[in-house]
Amino acid sequence: MFYGTFNPLHQMELNNVGVTVISTGTNQDDGTNIINNAQTVPLALEASDVTLMTKGSQTNKGYGIENSFILNWEMGTRRGNMNNQSILEQMIPADTYTLNIILTLSTYP
Repeated sequence: MFYGTFNPLHQMELNNVGVTVISTGTNQDDGTNIINNAQTVPLALEASDVTLMTKGSQTNKGYGIENSFILNWEMGTRRGNMNNQSILEQMIPADTYTLNIILTLSTYP
């Protein structure tokens, strides 16, 4: 849940925000090197972990040239598994909403 900065009683559901991932590196995100779960439609934020990408059928080892990504954030678009009501339909109070997002990078054996 997002909480208002000026009034903590103001709330907005996490699933109003989603992310898509664009691979700009040489490792393929078509399942060969990387399986990109947020390639074509956004994945909504959740209170628990959301897996954006996993290892494909071949190696995904490499540095920046191989593994380079752009995260595109969107809010209120109702795409993918995001909230299917518009921001206006939810009657979210005017406020400034903030949230810390933690990205965890994991290695595979």
